[in-house]
Amino acid sequence: MNSFYMFLDIRENLGEAFDTESHWKDADILRKMNSSQRRIAGIMSLAGGDWWVTSTTLTPSDSKITLPSNCVKPVYLEETTNTTPIRLQGVTVRERMVGRTIGSTLGGGGCLEAYLEDLYLVVNQDSYSNGVTLWYEKRVPDLALGIIATGAASALTMDSGQNPSFVDDYYNGVTVETMGTTNYEVKIRSTVSDYTAATSIMTVTGTPTAADLYGTISLLPEEAERLLVLDATLMLAAKASSSLDPKYFEYWMEEKRWEEKAFKSWLPRRVATTSRVRDTGD
Repeated sequence: MNSFYMFLDIRENLGEAFDTESHWKDADILRKMNSSQRRIAGIMSLAGGDWWVTSTTLTPSDSKITLPSNCVKPVYLEETTNTTPIRLQGVTVRERMVGRTIGSTLGGGGCLEAYLEDLYLVVNQDSYSNGVTLWYEKRVPDLALGIIATGAASALTMDSGQNPSFVDDYYNGVTVETMGTTNYEVKIRSTVSDYTAATSIMTVTGTPTAADLYGTISLLPEEAERLLVLDATLMLAAKASSSLDPKYFEYWMEEKRWEEKAFKSWLPRRVATTSRVRDTGD
């Protein structure tokens, strides 16, 4: 379900039509949707299961590895050429001198380790510069939706009123759908290959139509969509000036409790229990 369809569900829960900002502005609803998405992503990250894990090759500079801009947390690190593991788990700057090695030719063969320092991973060895491969959990990008400002071949200009990201390439790799305004039927479904922040233009496959609608697809699994809708609905309904009937608020609260419980019960089933014993080389 794309973010625009979730937005419609929230509007319906609040008793408002899509095209009527009588109490909640579209941008306000989108902010609450993204707050809910971040909260659910945090629950999933803590639950395990290696959600959104990707990898990249990096080159340290004087033993420092700059983390990718979309890195939420590093998962696993190894030397690229010989796949020697570089231990991350349980290593902090407080133990810096415990496993310290001296000289660029020492400390190999499974004794390497690294610790976090601000936006860097620091390999605990002097002048370390070997190429490494980092597996890390990437950040779930904010949802985006709105009315297409201008459409052209391979270009979708986003709705400036919905505060699209000011960061170049922010939506790269995200799936976006465009829809007509009558029955909200999907016209285009495409992966964003490039995003230019200065112009708020997504590069897509197809020719979007100006004044049509668009919505991105969340990286959360489909099983989390209803929880996101219910969580955002409650945050909006709790607004001090809300005129929502308290009985409806209680109903949505109970629905959200049930959905969150079911979702948290579903999460651990992504990874079966393992009986392996890992040798860290210590």
